[in-house]
Amino acid sequence: MKNLCLIVVLVISYTQMFSQESSKLKLSTRDSLRLTIGKLNWSVWRTDYYICTGIAYTKSLGRTPEDFGVFVGNEHASSWNGVTGKDFSPVIDGMRFFWSTYKNAHFEILKESDSALIIRSNRPYLAFFKQGPILGVTIEEYDRFFWKHVQVMMDKVGFTFTASIEPDWIDWHFSKRK
Repeated sequence: MKNLCLIVVLVISYTQMFSQESSKLKLSTRDSLRLTIGKLNWSVWRTDYYICTGIAYTKSLGRTPEDFGVFVGNEHASSWNGVTGKDFSPVIDGMRFFWSTYKNAHFEILKESDSALIIRSNRPYLAFFKQGPILGVTIEEYDRFFWKHVQVMMDKVGFTFTASIEPDWIDWHFSKRK
């Protein structure tokens, strides 16, 4: 009887402990998701802030945002080597993944053929410039850097690239080089 009482007490204690742990876990999971989204938003902002730091430094040397774009594009191009000689799928996947890290990003394919691709997106990074330049870098300079670096990377893997920038959106034009 003593053993049975001990077993019942242990089972009840374990059940109580597990149910409390379970409710903590639900709260923890919810908080974890909120924190993860917050970290992602902060990380994207921080990345763009560091881009602005690089542009500001480049300008301090008497160079242009495009010069910095060429440098970064050349450095990052090797990460795109896997798309050389392929269709547009890896480009679409990579660009969509990158763009999706921005809060309120919009990305759509307007045209796709074997030789050309046009993507339209909003400019979600505009929110970072609402208060004006960041470290003395304007939104126009940021765009000049950013789209130059994409152009250089795409050129290295066999695509031509241009961007048509409008106030609220960008049309990304890709074509395969012959």
